[in-house]
Amino acid sequence: MNRKKKGSFRGFLKKNGFYVAMVMFVIAGAIASYAAVTSIIGTAPTEDSEPESELVQNEPETPVDILPEPEQEKTDPVPQTPDDSEQTDEASADVQEPLTPVYSRPVSGEMLKAFSGDELVKSETMNDWRTHNGADYAAAIGDPVYAVYSGEVTRAEEDPMLGFVVELKLDTGYHVLYANLAGSQDVQVGQRISQGEQIGTVGNTALIESAELPHLHFEARSGDKRIDPESLFAV
Repeated sequence: MNRKKKGSFRGFLKKNGFYVAMVMFVIAGAIASYAAVTSIIGTAPTEDSEPESELVQNEPETPVDILPEPEQEKTDPVPQTPDDSEQTDEASADVQEPLTPVYSRPVSGEMLKAFSGDELVKSETMNDWRTHNGADYAAAIGDPVYAVYSGEVTRAEEDPMLGFVVELKLDTGYHVLYANLAGSQDVQVGQRISQGEQIGTVGNTALIESAELPHLHFEARSGDKRIDPESLFAV
C-alpha cells in the first residue's frame, strides 16, 4: 500500500513537477513581499508624530536681510519758544507809526486869493481871465517869510513875471515856491533850510500881480502837478 502511494507521488511529480515548482516560487515571492511590507510598515511614522523635515521647516527663521532697528539716542528736549506771530505783534507794538508832517504857514496874514486849479479867474492886474496857480496871503511889505518845512533851496532868482522867487524842495517831497519877494535874498541854491527859518521878506516885485494888495504869492507842486497850497495846512 505504501509503495503504491510513493509510486503515485513520484509519478505525479514527474508529470507535474514544473507546475509545483512554479507554485512554490510564487508562494516564496509572496512571503518575501509580505515580510518586506511588514518591515516598511513597522518603520513608518505614526499619525501623531511629525516628520523631522517638517519640524525643521516650521521653525521660525530670522531673515538675514532684516536688521534690528538702531536705538535712538536720547536728546535733551528742545525748549519751546513763543510763537513768531506773537513776537511780531509785541515788536510791532513797540514800533510807532511815522508822524504826519505838520507844515507851518509862510506868513501870518489871511488868504486874499485862492488856488484856482483849472478854473479861470479874473486878474485885476492883467485885466483878463486866467488860472491862478498859487495862493496869495496878505502881508505888509518887508514882513518876514518863513520856510513851511525843512528842505533844500533849488531856486533863488528874479522871475520876469513873479518877481524875486525862492523855491524849496521839502524833505517830504513837495516843491514850494515863494514869489513877490523883496529884491535882497539871504539864501542860496543848495542851502539847507530848517522849518520856520526865514528865507526872505515880502516885496512888490511880481509884475502880473502888481495891482493887488501887498501879499506873498505861494505855490506848491507834487512832482510836475500843481496842488492847492492850502492842502498842506489842512492837518
